[in-house]
Amino acid sequence: MESNLSASFYYHIPASPVERGFLGMWMSTISLFSLLGNSFVLHSSIHHNSINLDHISVFLIRNIALVDLVMVGIILINLSSVIAGEWVLGSGVCDVASFVTIYLGICEIMSICALNISKITLLLNPLRARRRSAVTGKRLCIVMWIIPLFQVIPAYIFGRKQEFRVTYYKCEGYFDDDARSLLFPKISGFLFLILPMFIMAGGTVFLIVFLMRMRNQQRFNRKGVAVLILVSATYLTSFLPYGVVTVHRAKISVQRWSAIYYSRFASAALYISFTSNPLIYWISISSFKEHTTQWFQGITVPVAMNTSSSNRERNRSLPKQKTTKSIL
Repeated sequence: MESNLSASFYYHIPASPVERGFLGMWMSTISLFSLLGNSFVLHSSIHHNSINLDHISVFLIRNIALVDLVMVGIILINLSSVIAGEWVLGSGVCDVASFVTIYLGICEIMSICALNISKITLLLNPLRARRRSAVTGKRLCIVMWIIPLFQVIPAYIFGRKQEFRVTYYKCEGYFDDDARSLLFPKISGFLFLILPMFIMAGGTVFLIVFLMRMRNQQRFNRKGVAVLILVSATYLTSFLPYGVVTVHRAKISVQRWSAIYYSRFASAALYISFTSNPLIYWISISSFKEHTTQWFQGITVPVAMNTSSSNRERNRSLPKQKTTKSIL
């Protein structure tokens, strides 16, 4: 049954216990896989150099994994409100959770955009790869963590407020009617949300076209380009429902019950991008998959001790396989 709802009431429609149960299981699963997957990405990339891309791409991928790991903490905070059915952590934690959510969201969007732009410039000018050092990748990651401050800090200066909205079961920031009339919310929304999304979408289309044109080139690293396409496409797909809600939220005056369920679905779908990247790396990058297999084999070796001493000596004498690093 559908009925009209005011905008203020729209943000405070609690879910049924069954809905909260499904949402809690979904958030718990996302948190677990994101924690394990992104931790493994950082460990295998840093200690075993499992991602065979140029330095800037590797550091940006590590940066995205780090952002996803920090986001797990915010998901667990929101999970506590789903379990309790209300916000029980106080107004201070609500302010921090809203601040960190926006901060990490912008950091991840900017990192994926930089990853696309870096790959496109590398494909157009392959000679630049030799000048891309690890120091440049580290500096670029630091910039990715600084850029969100230009949105978050002024937002609070211009009167951004935080509120727990039981429709989404998380704390969200909003501008009141006086602050919404200012130019800052519109400019910041364009610079930190709409423009990066268009850059990401345009870069993804370019990479798809480039990949199709170079499909017959044997020396072309198709897997490296495919990784970036999948990362960008997955993020855009998971963010699209929530982006529609965000864009039209200011125009909400009368809503139907269907809009509430759609908003909850959009908020839940947004969590997909936080745990999908490790799976994409594992599917697309052969060395990452090989390292995963070796890691699991290393875990099972102490359990099965049937290997003879001669076999162990023979394995030790075998030369270690060297991996070649593709710059494209």
